[in-house]
Amino acid sequence: MIDPTGPLARALSSGSIGQLVAPDSPAFGTLDAAARRYVQPLSVAVVGRRGVGRDTMARALCERFGVAAFVAERGSGVLAGADLRVHVLAGAPRGADHDMLAASPGERTVVVLGKADTLSADAADGLVRVASESLGRPVVAVSQLSAWVTVSDDELAFLRTLAADGEAMPSMSGHFLAPARPQSQMRADLIRRLDAAGIGRALTLLAVDDPAAATAAALTRYLRATSGFDALRDAIETCMPAVAAHRGAQVRASLELAAAAGADRDSVERLLQTEGV
Repeated sequence: MIDPTGPLARALSSGSIGQLVAPDSPAFGTLDAAARRYVQPLSVAVVGRRGVGRDTMARALCERFGVAAFVAERGSGVLAGADLRVHVLAGAPRGADHDMLAASPGERTVVVLGKADTLSADAADGLVRVASESLGRPVVAVSQLSAWVTVSDDELAFLRTLAADGEAMPSMSGHFLAPARPQSQMRADLIRRLDAAGIGRALTLLAVDDPAAATAAALTRYLRATSGFDALRDAIETCMPAVAAHRGAQVRASLELAAAAGADRDSVERLLQTEGV
């Protein structure tokens, strides 16, 4: 792997490839491409069975952490190039989940139980425990929509009206969206962005005048805090040494290919031998 304190790592991080090889070197393009790859934002492939909320998970990762997250199918070319994988479960792991995880880079894979806000706390904890025991690895419970939701002042005012009227989130979202009710567009927007679970939590807070819902900003912070993404951030952080090693291996591979092709072989082999690659 690359010595993070060595000249090559510093040059890759700063883009100062000219410090390593001459600009007219046949290897310059290879090193320049490696440097661009080395410093780009974390790329995260969101995987899992269809219907588990992969698209929403990818959007939440992009919005909350600023990473380049995308949905990837098993066997796709982009999957192999991702720095990290987030495997989404919708319940207890199935055979397909075991198969996908067996083929995943273990140190660069995080497993999450998605849509956890649709479950009771006990049910979510139970599923996390079952999944963790079944897979032999940690599982983080997350709520994708809550992770990047932003409640507006108008939406909070509308929710206050519902709470003051004693309205609660019904078990079926369709009842909340009944066309005979007023402000149906606001209801539809809330369902789309907060989901039934988020609306239910907001109404519960407002019904008791909880400070967590005193302002739109406070309610936004509360919902995001309940998303489980703080724990997910910690799980991702534990993978970062493996991600750094993976990126270093990619640099080494590109340099070895350049040397094998005869592109300024002496300079490239000197880097391979002396720069901690």
